[in-house]
Amino acid sequence: MSKYLLLALSVLFLLSCKPRVSEVSKIYFDRTGEVECVKYEENVIHLVSVSRASSASEAASFAERNAVENLLFKGVPKSNQESPMVANEIESLGNHKFFYEQFLNGRDYEKFIIKSELQAKKGGGPAVEVRQYVEFDLKAMRAHLESKGVIKKFGL
Repeated sequence: MSKYLLLALSVLFLLSCKPRVSEVSKIYFDRTGEVECVKYEENVIHLVSVSRASSASEAASFAERNAVENLLFKGVPKSNQESPMVANEIESLGNHKFFYEQFLNGRDYEKFIIKSELQAKKGGGPAVEVRQYVEFDLKAMRAHLESKGVIKKFGL
């Protein structure tokens, strides 16, 4: 009798761990290198970032985050920000965990976005891809990172 009870409880437990259908089709943020520079000035960079998500608004948000993470940790080819703003991503993420929790997950980076608009949208249903045009105030973002001790002042 106890074997059957144990088996029934095990099956019940496994079934309760199964994700709901809506969770299976959800697309989560994943940084990609799909960021290109359209134009740059001394203190402003104009980017186009591509991202995918479950809805157009979520994909647009992911595209903005993709752009900012590339600026911070990878750099953007053919721009005034070819080198990343943060020299060592892993070390910085470890040393400034609370800052990045607020800056990236809390979307604090949005205060450095001058303009953000949808350029193109493909798909629908469970997967939407967007091309998002985003302008960042590099001077203000750099000053913020310096004031929080995430990066050192230029030249130091």
